[in-house]
Amino acid sequence: MKTDSAGNVIWHQDYGDSQTGYRSDNISKTFDGGYVLSGRISVPPNEDWFLIKTDSAGNLQWEKIYDKPLNQNFGYNITTRDSGYVLVGNTELASGNYSALMLKTNANGDTLWTKEYGSLNYNHVFKMIHQLPDGNFIAAGGKREPDLVYYVWLVKLDEQGKLIWERQHSYYPPNFTYNSDNYVEGMTITLEGDIALTGYIIACPGVPSHTTGNDMFILKVDSCGYLENQNINAAFAYSLDTLNKTVLFSNQSTEYCTALWYFGDGDSVYQKNATHRYTTPGSYTITLIVRAGNSLGTVQQQVNISDSCGYVSSSDINAAFTFSIDSFTVSFMNLSEDYCTSQWYFGDGNGSGLLNPAHSYADTGKYIVTLIVKAGVSENIMLRQIHITTPVGMNTVQAILNDIFIYPNPANETIHVSLPATRYSIRNISISDISGKEILNTTHTEISISSLAGGLYFVRVELENGESAVRKVVVQ
Repeated sequence: MKTDSAGNVIWHQDYGDSQTGYRSDNISKTFDGGYVLSGRISVPPNEDWFLIKTDSAGNLQWEKIYDKPLNQNFGYNITTRDSGYVLVGNTELASGNYSALMLKTNANGDTLWTKEYGSLNYNHVFKMIHQLPDGNFIAAGGKREPDLVYYVWLVKLDEQGKLIWERQHSYYPPNFTYNSDNYVEGMTITLEGDIALTGYIIACPGVPSHTTGNDMFILKVDSCGYLENQNINAAFAYSLDTLNKTVLFSNQSTEYCTALWYFGDGDSVYQKNATHRYTTPGSYTITLIVRAGNSLGTVQQQVNISDSCGYVSSSDINAAFTFSIDSFTVSFMNLSEDYCTSQWYFGDGNGSGLLNPAHSYADTGKYIVTLIVKAGVSENIMLRQIHITTPVGMNTVQAILNDIFIYPNPANETIHVSLPATRYSIRNISISDISGKEILNTTHTEISISSLAGGLYFVRVELENGESAVRKVVVQ
């Protein structure tokens, strides 16, 4: 029967005949918009499974019956991602007990394979099943164990029905003096991938908190079926790629579900095995936390990341250097010990990463030279002052003339003549056009050029000793 959202009947269909008894507790929507019903059909002397496929209006398209030598129970179905179907329940054994049964069909309901689970001596059943996005299945049901407890039974299977893991849960702890039965009736997979189940408990006399009625339960376990696990154990090994500062971590933990890695440099990842690249040398504490339900396992190890010279650190690192001066060029010699890399700063805004650099200064003066050497995380610094003076034999006046500077250039209103500190003063400043004609003559170092037409001019600066220098100026 199908109804609208207000419960009004849209259509109603009957299936089966008067000779056989059909019982269906399960209906699923199919990928083509139709429906598939499953359950048990009485075919004396046994009960078998059936699967009925309809269109979107409930019209019968086909029916399949799956028989076994003895009785089958339940027959819960789902549509699988390959457009086929899976049925689960249990089947009777010659011993009188039941094993869990899983049957896989194609889209037409033709059997692809069947598999049984459990032991010959105790009852097992799958009451429901869910297919995960990766194609594997989670089946839930029950199993009777030698301790007489009837457990909630949770099983993970691959797409071919091969067992991946199985878990069992009981609200009351197993006890040979009394027992309890735990029946699962519903299952869902949460957005986080955990598994939630609901059902009821029959607590036999002697069980703590026993009542005459049944108790309902809700059970939530992780994606591996663990509620808790006292046997969880965290362990890992690693291999180091020194050249690339990369570490490959191999998770060797046991009886866990999820793994969280902390790499000691602020990064972390949820992953079974991990690969991590470090950007700087150092000693890092690696933490692996594994989880099984409410149980946690933790382990830590130290990983040493060295630099290109093999240093993690160096207690004997020492920065030292000497230098020699030739005119405006200084040659530096690195005398440092127990280090890997060096960085120079010459005090004039320039630097170098060479072992023994040479540097040419543009002007005289005193400069603080800094050498920083590193070995892994260790660092040492040496600072020395050097003094660049006018070299012996160089024309002192010519050096002054070389330092005469006119700004701005180009200019449109005013120009300034800059002369370094010296015992000589400016006697005269003249400006000529490109034909050599003198346009302006002054003794002031700040000169207005607003009256000059745009073009190229020559500024002649004459010192009081008669020496002079000429500079080009562009007037805009």
